[in-house]
Amino acid sequence: MRKKVAVLSFNSVVNDGRILKSADSVSEPGFEVKIFGFEDNHTRNGYCKKRESGVTLDLIPKQFTVGVLAFLYNDVSSYLRKNFKIISLFTLFLFAAVLLFSAFYLPIFVVFTGLLVLPLFFLFSYFYRNKLYFYYLKVINFLIKITRKKVYDEHRTKAMYDKVVKFEPDIIHAHDLRTMDAAIKLKNKLGCLLIWDAHEIYEETAQIKADNKENISKKISSFQALVDHFITINESIAKFYADKYPNLPKALIIKNATLKNIPIEYDYRLHKKAMLPENQKIILYQGGFARKRGIESIVKSSEFYSDDTTLVLMGWGGIHNELSSMADKINSQRNCFYPKCVIIPPAPQSELAHWTMGAFLGLIPYENHGLNHLYCTPNKLWEYPNAGVPLLCTPMVEMKKIVDEWQIGWLLDSSLQASHIAKIINSIDQVSRDRKSINCKIFIDNDNWEIYSQKLKSLYKGFFK
Repeated sequence: MRKKVAVLSFNSVVNDGRILKSADSVSEPGFEVKIFGFEDNHTRNGYCKKRESGVTLDLIPKQFTVGVLAFLYNDVSSYLRKNFKIISLFTLFLFAAVLLFSAFYLPIFVVFTGLLVLPLFFLFSYFYRNKLYFYYLKVINFLIKITRKKVYDEHRTKAMYDKVVKFEPDIIHAHDLRTMDAAIKLKNKLGCLLIWDAHEIYEETAQIKADNKENISKKISSFQALVDHFITINESIAKFYADKYPNLPKALIIKNATLKNIPIEYDYRLHKKAMLPENQKIILYQGGFARKRGIESIVKSSEFYSDDTTLVLMGWGGIHNELSSMADKINSQRNCFYPKCVIIPPAPQSELAHWTMGAFLGLIPYENHGLNHLYCTPNKLWEYPNAGVPLLCTPMVEMKKIVDEWQIGWLLDSSLQASHIAKIINSIDQVSRDRKSINCKIFIDNDNWEIYSQKLKSLYKGFFK
């Protein structure tokens, strides 16, 4: 009878190449592998429930209450800040209409006259920017934070546990930190092996706050001795965990390498989507739009690009609207036939190389905020070279090591000054670019997913000898 492997993720997995590749690799030695995650916006039109490898996906539906809480946490506070005046005016209008209607009945009139003080109070606090307005927003943020921590995450953890325990796995492969609450409960209940696959240094992420940093450290300390096997993405991060959490097993390094691209001819799909001519040089950033990744700096730099060069952002994320406004402003100011900055949706993971190969250069402009960025090795570090595209990145420790060793790109200054970024981009000619492109192929030939897939297979094969 085949041993069962439950792969745990707190996302929908469909766009997570690392998790999908890992699961496919593990299924080959003869394990029954099922991925458990959660439906989200990426699965609104359905998803493939069985992969060619035999791996199955079992995603927990996004329940209405969970969806509402997620909306509250992610959107309400920022929406209030941006639209407080409109909301208050609308509320005032609504109360006025109710007052007019209730004027024919005195008790209702009295009640709503009293309630009318509330929108007037917030209107006053908004216009005069007094402290009450900001305290109000702080209360909103605090309540949302508590709701998310106490209800949203706990709800998802319980839903995942209830689903996985019925599968009765022999091995739990938990990706990232948020799955570990469910993973520990499952290990204690079923006595199964537990693999923790840490993609980041969670207490050193760019957005971390001091109280969260301490809580994460305590959490990892509490379960480190319960982990049977530990996986992470590079040597620097492995050393961090070994030094700080000595009771974790020795890390197996499984890098974010990509599957080798089968040679194909570029069909200009990236240029067509961005509505650019075939001879326009594209400087590409692909991936999530988040703060402290230097994306704002590269958008600003596009103002100084030569006329035959355009920045294309291909992805999604919380600062999309802000980046779009920046791009619109730059495009309106430059008197060019073609835009200097274009934003397009993310490409399907299975077709990513077909899109990426249309770029002249690929960007990884991460800012040096926290050890997680300092030691990062994102998927893009392999995705660009896999498509024959040299990269331009900031000199983070592991990225610099790879760029210097394999000569697959250029390094940016950590200051990320827009004019300096543009100066480097404008100075790179086709001959220099093509030389680096050849090095990209050599790099991928020597450092691709098949190498790490074999390591993962060897780990699993050794479990039940």
